[in-house]
Amino acid sequence: PDTFNFETFYLIIVRMSKKAKIEEPVEEVEEEVSVSEEIRAKIESIREELDEVNKEADAKILEVARSFEQKRLPLYKKRNEVFKSIEKFWQKTLKNHLLVRANMTDDDDEALGFCEEVLVEEIPGSKDGFMITFRFKNSPFFSNTELVKSINYSADGPTTYVIKGADIKWKKGYEPAKEEETKSTKGKKRAAAAEASTREYIFFDWLSTSEEEEDGERDRLGEIIHEEIWEDPLQYYLGEVDNEDEDEEGEDEGEFEEGEESGEGEESEQGEDD
Repeated sequence: PDTFNFETFYLIIVRMSKKAKIEEPVEEVEEEVSVSEEIRAKIESIREELDEVNKEADAKILEVARSFEQKRLPLYKKRNEVFKSIEKFWQKTLKNHLLVRANMTDDDDEALGFCEEVLVEEIPGSKDGFMITFRFKNSPFFSNTELVKSINYSADGPTTYVIKGADIKWKKGYEPAKEEETKSTKGKKRAAAAEASTREYIFFDWLSTSEEEEDGERDRLGEIIHEEIWEDPLQYYLGEVDNEDEDEEGEDEGEFEEGEESGEGEESEQGEDD
C-alpha cells in the first residue's frame, strides 16, 4: 500500500483553509466629488496649451514621416518588381482580404487578373492623403494601362475628403451594364439588350467613383489597401492573415448590395407577369 504523506496532507488542508477565508469585497458607496470653477478654468487653460503643443508635435511627426516615405518608395518599387514574377499576384492578394472580396464580382475578379502592379503613395503636402495606382498589362476589358484612385483632404477642412476616381476606357462588350439593360425588356428593347454588355462591377465602380465626403467618413476600400494590404502584401497572397472578424462586416455589406439587386429582379419579374 502507498505510504501516507503527512506533509502533502498538511499543505492541502492549509490551502483549503485559505480559500475558505476569502471574502467578497464590500461594495462602497461612491462619494460625489466636484471642483470649483476656478480650478476648471485653470485646467481648461492648460488643456488648450497642451493642444497647441500636440499640434506642433503632429506637424513635426508628419514632416519626419514624409521624409522616410521618400526613402521607402524605392524599396516599394523594388518589391513590386519581385511581385511581377508571381502569376496574378495582385488579383489573389486583393481577393484574400475578405472585405475586398466582399466588394468584388466575378467580372471584377477576371479584370484584376490583368493587374501586374499596385503602388500606394502619400500625396505630397497632404496631412493624410494618398493615391493608389493600378497598372495593367494588355487587357480585353479596357484600354487603360494605369488607373489611379486618390483620397485627400479638402482645403475646406480636415473633415472633408476629396476622392478622385479613375477614368476607365472600357472596351466594347466589357463596359458595365446600364440599368435599363439589366431589366427584362420586350420586343425591340429585348433584342437590343441581348447585344449589350451584361458585365457587373463593384470594385471597378469604386475605383472609378469621384466624390466628396463631408462628414469625414473615410473611404473603406482605400483605407484597407493603404493601411493593411500595402504594408505586407505577401502575407495576404499566402493567406496568412486572419481577418474573419472583419468578414462579418463585409458579409453584411455584401448582403445589402445583393438585396438591392434582388429587389430590382423581383420588380422586373412582376413587370413581365403584368
